[in-house]
Amino acid sequence: MDTILTAAAPGSRWDYRTLTLLEGNIPSLWLPRFDRSMTQSDEHRVGVESMYCLNKMVGNGARMHHETVLTALRRSIKDNDHYDQNLCDYLIRDVANAATGNTDNHGRNTSIIKRDGELRLSPAYDIAPMAMDDEGISPTTVWSGRYRKSHEDPDYTSIIKDFAVDASAVVSNFRAKLSQLCRLNGMARELGLPSSALKHRRVDLMRPARVLEPVPSAPR
Repeated sequence: MDTILTAAAPGSRWDYRTLTLLEGNIPSLWLPRFDRSMTQSDEHRVGVESMYCLNKMVGNGARMHHETVLTALRRSIKDNDHYDQNLCDYLIRDVANAATGNTDNHGRNTSIIKRDGELRLSPAYDIAPMAMDDEGISPTTVWSGRYRKSHEDPDYTSIIKDFAVDASAVVSNFRAKLSQLCRLNGMARELGLPSSALKHRRVDLMRPARVLEPVPSAPR
């Protein structure tokens, strides 16, 4: 699932060709570390801070609202254009998580990275269809009722209107990235995603297309 998502989702920032699949008792897909870079003579490390840390929260699996995360990002990222880009990336990841059944969205599974004097969302990581787990993993980061059209459908137009600096630019960027994410269903089938995932009631690879349809080309 990670390979499919990284190929289709522009917000993930991974080049899927750098991933390594290791087969064992449990197959796992390994991502190159994004918190350090190596040269022949040195190792350079950069700071990474989880959303729990950014919001001064403790506890494993503590419940958060997405609005709290976005408020913390706005407080931390001073440049308006840079913040709007990260806002869009965050919303795309929310759509991708719902599409792939990745319900394990606690505050340690989203981070900011500090590099070259800038703060931004780190590349996406720990993506898996956890909704298929027998224990029934539930999301711990959710939208409040104000920003939901229904129980499982966020109102992204209202979210952008309330949280973006330049709502028109974010809507345009969001629509463009959603259009790319619409490739997810076709790529999953081409790459042989098991039918157990394709047919699972909590894996909804057509979701990006449904999210895209009602998003206006300009905010109302």
